[in-house]
Amino acid sequence: MESESPKYSQIKQYIVQKINQGDFRPHDQIPTEFMLSEKFGVSRITSNRAIRELEMEGYIYRTRGKGSFVASPNDRLAGAGTEYSVPDAARRVAVIFADVQHHQYGYTTCMEILLGAQRVLAEHGYDVSIFFSDESEEQEQSLITAASSGQFSGFLLLPLSSNHEQEELKRLNERRFPFVVIDRTIRTLRTNLVTSDNFDGAYQAVSYLIEQGHRNIAFLSLKIDYASSVHERYRGYCEALSDHRIPLRRELVMEDYIPANMAAITERLLEQIQSPTDKVTAVFAINDEIAIDVMKALPQRGVAIPEDVSLIGFDDSPMLDHVSIPLSSVKQFRKRLGEQAGEMLIRHIEDNELPLEHVMLNTKLVVRKSTGKAK
Repeated sequence: MESESPKYSQIKQYIVQKINQGDFRPHDQIPTEFMLSEKFGVSRITSNRAIRELEMEGYIYRTRGKGSFVASPNDRLAGAGTEYSVPDAARRVAVIFADVQHHQYGYTTCMEILLGAQRVLAEHGYDVSIFFSDESEEQEQSLITAASSGQFSGFLLLPLSSNHEQEELKRLNERRFPFVVIDRTIRTLRTNLVTSDNFDGAYQAVSYLIEQGHRNIAFLSLKIDYASSVHERYRGYCEALSDHRIPLRRELVMEDYIPANMAAITERLLEQIQSPTDKVTAVFAINDEIAIDVMKALPQRGVAIPEDVSLIGFDDSPMLDHVSIPLSSVKQFRKRLGEQAGEMLIRHIEDNELPLEHVMLNTKLVVRKSTGKAK
């Protein structure tokens, strides 16, 4: 039995069907995001996504302050990205995010970046369209192609991974088309880039734990080679251990985190915490989502935080306002990331002869009640 298509896809199908049947004629205004949200029983985020994808695919165009309208068949045949009936097309940019709508952690993180970017771009008269790649490399490539085909002056990209081959981005670099990558590098390509100093943030966190007397510090992570930001946090962990003459213990590096795997990770972590020799007394998690899962799992197994195990996360996410124990975490200045990315994109739109730039923002360790001295 086939599963029901996502709600945003149902909205798109509904509008396309109305266009094909002639119910919505060229240059007719389509229902607003609010009306579509009410009709389909979804959030404004979902209806907004449907509208923006239809816009990128060439079915509709938007006029600032007026609404969304059906594109003429000739414009649509010319392909998504044609500058049809959009008077301010030269002042429009796309923002492409890996899919973050299905978990609150990713959503709040990306929305903070977006708020920063949108503020800067709006101050300079640019409209912003937001797209999500659905954790699909193919969809990401499709969105990059559409965003660079004429409808937008440039785009911001928070990529799915650092490892994917990005031939399209390589071609755009050669064309000097304006785009800026946020948070993680594309390993095979130099681009305009805005990142946090992930290495130093991890180095600060692990050094602090060592200063508190901890020597056996577990590292909990996604796959280390998944993204440059993750790899840099692992490098910071390793370097802090090395600088304090503490040997790296491979069995303490657990890089297989996904939420569904948390029970297995907890068992392995408990083995190290309860070891009669060289037992783990601290955990460094590469993001707050993982740290919160640890904070939930260990007390259920009789391990107190921070009395038995100290815990530090990374990001200083808004989620931390709702945890049982105030979590020590490395703060990223996500809104500033967005602002810097927006400012960089504007510079390269206005002068595409500028050399490539890399801006790295500082991070800051925020110590709270989830850490204490080793016992």
